[in-house]
Amino acid sequence: MKRTIFYTVLVMLLFSTSMLAQESPCMLCDFETGENTSGPVGGGTGYVMYYFGSETITSPVVSPGAAGTNYCVVLRSAVDNDQPMAFYIDTPGSKTMIEEAYGANRFTAWIKIHADYELKADRNLHFGTYTRDPVTGSPYQDGEHYYHYYNIPGGYWTKIIANEHPTHKTSYQGNYIENNPTAPEWNYYDGFTRFYISLPHDPDNPPEGEWEWYIDELEFYHEDEPEDIEITSISCTYFGAGHFQLNWRGGLKVASPSNHYELRYSTSPITNTNYNSATMAPGCSDITKVDGSYNWMTADFSIPVTSGTAYFAIRDITSGSPYVAEIDYPISEIAEHRFVLVYPNPCRFYMGETHVSFDSLYSGDVIKIYDISGKLVYNSGSITDSPHTWDINGISGGTYFYIIKGGREADGKIVIIR
Repeated sequence: MKRTIFYTVLVMLLFSTSMLAQESPCMLCDFETGENTSGPVGGGTGYVMYYFGSETITSPVVSPGAAGTNYCVVLRSAVDNDQPMAFYIDTPGSKTMIEEAYGANRFTAWIKIHADYELKADRNLHFGTYTRDPVTGSPYQDGEHYYHYYNIPGGYWTKIIANEHPTHKTSYQGNYIENNPTAPEWNYYDGFTRFYISLPHDPDNPPEGEWEWYIDELEFYHEDEPEDIEITSISCTYFGAGHFQLNWRGGLKVASPSNHYELRYSTSPITNTNYNSATMAPGCSDITKVDGSYNWMTADFSIPVTSGTAYFAIRDITSGSPYVAEIDYPISEIAEHRFVLVYPNPCRFYMGETHVSFDSLYSGDVIKIYDISGKLVYNSGSITDSPHTWDINGISGGTYFYIIKGGREADGKIVIIR
């Protein structure tokens, strides 16, 4: 899939705005600096925040991340039956534009929610957006508010893609939102001021206890290949051993769509031209909406692809569109970094962080930690409980390396700041 990542410099003076789009191989936030900011990675100054009850808190960075990365952000569940919500703001205390979104027509992110967070009848995740005219819009307003609805399974890293076709708009009474709904005044992504990801739940039956979920690799990009824009909110989850689940929405123009879909896969990129050469996924030649849902489609299957990158494409059989919708999933990268979470990392002792936790371990796993000279500074012995904590009281500041052996094989580094 050909992509062009856009980065822009935004200059705003009162109510007038000028934009300069510049190609750049960057993303919004990948957290690889170990800090929760787009910083030099994305060229911006934004933060991922989360609501915890009535509080707004900067999300801490933990290790490892998704897609072969070293870090991601962790978010705690909300309290008092509030829905967990993470949102991105470019500049705290203002409503400036997200310059990385200018010129894009897609957004992608990696999300890992609680293992027991159930698939709902229609959606269990929202990507909420705010967009305003980048030229004439007021710099004191968020803009128009739209939603992209998703259904994703818990316990594993899921990749989501949002195109320019939202599912819903706040206070909109109609049944259908057009693709690129702010055009011709401005392109949908060009006017982004902020966005959020939230996990709606039944207020009368919220998930029990306090739990964590994770976000990584927030990226705006431009897709040059024409796609079927009526296929929206695509997500892909990998469970291991060639087992995948894809979810999407379609047939948005009618209240109860009856469209039929098929899904194909390949180990090389799929395009509109070579789609018919790709292999039909097992049981995916005639997919219709899930019973009881508005327009949610799901496909759960296993294929003989367990390494490299798996490429998928969805075609609407009913509409006869000449275009397909695509998503890919880097299996080998995820398989290597999928399970053990290490946090806080960096561990800031001066802020009261006195322990490093290792989560999602198996009973019998062993953690060994070495300093930069190769000296063993910690040996957990056989672990019986997860998470397991390492007490850093008495440990000097610096970089340390951990190796985990047993049911969870992992390695990485920990930074301690005194």
